[in-house]
Amino acid sequence: GFKEEPFGFLGEQQDLTTGRALETKGFTEKGLLASKEAAGREAEVAGAGIGETYRGARESLGRGFAAGSRGIGRGMTQARAGAATAAAQSGFARSGTVTGALGQQMKALTQDYGQLQADYAGGLGAATRQADIGLAGVAAGQKTAAETYALGMEGAAADYDFSIAGADLDFRQAEYLEKKRQLDELYDDVGAIPT
Repeated sequence: GFKEEPFGFLGEQQDLTTGRALETKGFTEKGLLASKEAAGREAEVAGAGIGETYRGARESLGRGFAAGSRGIGRGMTQARAGAATAAAQSGFARSGTVTGALGQQMKALTQDYGQLQADYAGGLGAATRQADIGLAGVAAGQKTAAETYALGMEGAAADYDFSIAGADLDFRQAEYLEKKRQLDELYDDVGAIPT
């Protein structure tokens, strides 16, 4: 029979190698999970920031539109009052000059209001597009984090399998060499016996 003590050492070495491979796999997986979770938290913060920026832009545009509308409304009221005063002072209830001037003022104020509406809609559209682009960037980052996590997990599993297979191969090779060494020693001893 073979001396068993060397094989025990080989088994211990294999156990150490496979144990270390399992620990390394565990650490890698924990690191990947921590990175994925951190990316998720960053995405939440970025998404909240984009939402707040959009809400702020929408509120600012709304305040600007409301203030502009009030200003145009006051301008129309003042134009009508001014036209009524001018007509009364001239003695003509429907003076062509007065109504013509009022019509031009009202047309200008109506155009200003139309431009104010267009600016509001354009600003709101730009804010929406910016928010959509930002959210698309967050989603792309999340997808990349998920893909990196999945790829890292596959790599950790492949490294673990490779380490286990290597440890098994090393053990079998060392076992073979030890058996051969012991057999060679036995044959040398048998050859040394005088006949």
